[in-house]
Amino acid sequence: MDFPPEIWLYIHRLASPPSLLMAARSEELNYVPPQNPFHTVSLQDILSFLLVSRLWYSLAKELLYENIAATSDPRRFDALCDALEQPGTAALVRSVLLTHSHVHNFAILPLCTRVEVVCQPDATLSWGFSGSSAGAIPFPTFESLKHVYWTESVVTSEFLRGLLAAAPNLEHLFVQPSGQLEFPPAGELSLPSLPHLRRLECINLDNHAGVVQLDLTRLVRLNCGPRLPFPAVPALVTLKLFGSRKTIDFASIFERCPRLRHLSYDIWNAVVAPASQQAVLVLDEMRLHSVVTVIRDWRPIEEHFSLITSPEFPHVKRLVLEGMWYRVVGDVRFMPFKEGLRARGVQLEFPEGFVCL
Repeated sequence: MDFPPEIWLYIHRLASPPSLLMAARSEELNYVPPQNPFHTVSLQDILSFLLVSRLWYSLAKELLYENIAATSDPRRFDALCDALEQPGTAALVRSVLLTHSHVHNFAILPLCTRVEVVCQPDATLSWGFSGSSAGAIPFPTFESLKHVYWTESVVTSEFLRGLLAAAPNLEHLFVQPSGQLEFPPAGELSLPSLPHLRRLECINLDNHAGVVQLDLTRLVRLNCGPRLPFPAVPALVTLKLFGSRKTIDFASIFERCPRLRHLSYDIWNAVVAPASQQAVLVLDEMRLHSVVTVIRDWRPIEEHFSLITSPEFPHVKRLVLEGMWYRVVGDVRFMPFKEGLRARGVQLEFPEGFVCL
């Protein structure tokens, strides 16, 4: 078939899983942050395109090497290194999934100087571990590296510090503790200055000294626990509070985030009302999450909506109900809150676009 190259590449895109680059650049407000966006990338699907024909390979080479996975398997590791050492191939790599072995990561990552996304997944029980100091082997400067997804442990901590020090233009950092390995002692996660950091997602690391001490003056998006330990985030626009059964201090949040416009959190948290002078603030959007299907205790719902509909709370333009809200909205006990939202000019809606008010 004599199709132009654009058609072949379009067919390849339709037949392949979504690119990790697209996932990293996504602006979707998911409540659960993506801990490993590589889960959508199938190495077998990618390799299958190599076997179609030389014409297909030449057309799709750039797409085939866009996402690569480091491996400690000797045969696959040697094949990947050989491919990356071919002229121009390493320059095609935009995202790298690391493995547990620092030796293999050090061999592959420095070749990919134009990488944009790096992901260190959590360990599995089947992994053997190879630790090494990132300071022993200097990284080249990764000018294009913008996104890092990292699972922190005693095995990966030194590697992370070396990688971040070589990424002067990093914009997005996701970091969480390992579920399998020991976490570094307090104070050891000493992160370098990240002057261009715009987006931070820290899961269960809110009070870690290395994270709290980051320069967040330019941060515009933050995902963290409800306690919000940071002293001030003056440029923050979007705040996503991850977790429940804690306390959300609105007074502290609005004081530390004066430019906040988008707020997302789980309704099954206690709340502290904002100060009266903070009522002049305006939120373009609030997203309330709930995964509870059978509600036996209405007090959290009554507490939150009584606060949102009161004149002491900042005006909310859009209130989006994420999750299991259909029974709540249809309940007679919710009717006074719908009237209160209507009186304040709040548009109540579901994420599918269905407007309740």
